[in-house]
This record gives sequence, structure tokens and C-alpha cells, in this order.
Amino acid sequence: MLEFFTIGFLLGLSHSTDADHLSAISSILIENNSLLNALKIGSVWGLGHSLTLLVMGATSLMLGAKIPENISNLLEIIVGFMLVALGANVFRKLLLKTSHLHLHSHNKKQHFHAHCHNNKTIMGDHRKEQHSHEHHPTSLLKSLSVGVMHGIAGSAVLIILVMQTATSFSNGLLYIAIFGIGSIIGMASLSVVIFYPLHLSKGRFNLTHKTIQFSIASITVALGLYIIIAGFWYQ
Repeated sequence: MLEFFTIGFLLGLSHSTDADHLSAISSILIENNSLLNALKIGSVWGLGHSLTLLVMGATSLMLGAKIPENISNLLEIIVGFMLVALGANVFRKLLLKTSHLHLHSHNKKQHFHAHCHNNKTIMGDHRKEQHSHEHHPTSLLKSLSVGVMHGIAGSAVLIILVMQTATSFSNGLLYIAIFGIGSIIGMASLSVVIFYPLHLSKGRFNLTHKTIQFSIASITVALGLYIIIAGFWYQ
């Protein structure tokens, strides 16, 4: 039994490395300015993903019903459109904004932030009030929403696996919960790894930073289009 749950945890860790998951979270991390926020973004994605799996898994186990293949396929197509939207948003920000370093203070502690202004901003009008910026609290909500959507779309395969291997309802539910914990830890760790090249390339290596952003956006859009085309092809 211990082996059964250990496999669930390891599969959860591995699940966080799926290409569509990494592409989505990378496009959100671009908006992030701190290691702690990166950790939160990854953890919140995992939380949304895991809670959705738990709810859908519990419902399916109680009813003894699997998610129909056509519904599962439709959900994957929706994920594809979500990825295209996330990637397109990164492209939009790259086209409309330019970044620079700015001395900023929180609680009387000064530090530098690389942040963006619209390209239409005239340097002569670069007044103090224009430097106010948020630490992107919407990134957490976006990460949660993406995690929920990934959980809905990815629940079908996990439910089938649990139905075939779990010896009871409680064991099945526990397996999904442990799988979810693995995915939370996995994505939180990966978010930290992804954060560093994005953060270190800001300011001093602006061209490199924009190249990384462009690459993330391109991969995210391309993967989204692939999922959409594949989904319609197999409908």
C-alpha cells in the first residue's frame, strides 16, 4: 500500500513537468519580480490543480462514472485556447511596453525594480507618479485559474487510473490527494527554477530578457495551437 501512494506522489511530481503546465506557468512568471512570489505562483497553480482533481475524482468515484472521451477532448481544446491567450498576452506586453530599472522603496527599504512603461510614454513626462506599480496580485488569481483548468482537463486519465488500482473509495481519494501534493511541490520547485533566468536577465541583460520572454510566448502559443488542432482532429 505504501508503494501505491509513493507512486502517486512521484507521478504528481512528474505531472508538474508536462509541457503545457510549464508553458502556462512560465508565461505567468514573466510578470513576477520576487522569488517568494514565484514560489506562491507555483504553489497556487498546484493548489487549484489538486483541489479540482480531488473534487472531480471524489465525484467520479462515488458515482462510479468516468469522464466521457468527447468531453475530455473538449476540455483539452479549451486548455489549448488558454495557452494561446497566455502566450498572446506576453507578446502584447513585449510590443507595447519597454522596461528599465527604477529605485523603489518598501517599508523604508530601498531596492531596484525593473519595470515597464508604455512605449508611448515621453521621457520628458516620466514623472514620479508614473513609477507607481503593483506587484501583480492578479498573477496569483491567474495561476489559480490556470491550475483549475489544467485540473479539469487532466482529471480523466487520473480517474481511470485510480478506478483501476484503488481498493476502496478512501484509498482512491487519498491517492489523488497525495498525487496533488506531489504536483504542488513539483510546480513550486519548478517555478523557482524558471524564476532565476527571468529575474537575472532583467535590467543589465535586457535583450536576453526579452529573448527569453519571446521564446516563452512562442512556445506557449505553438503548444496551444498544437493542442487545439490535435483536439479537433480526434473529435
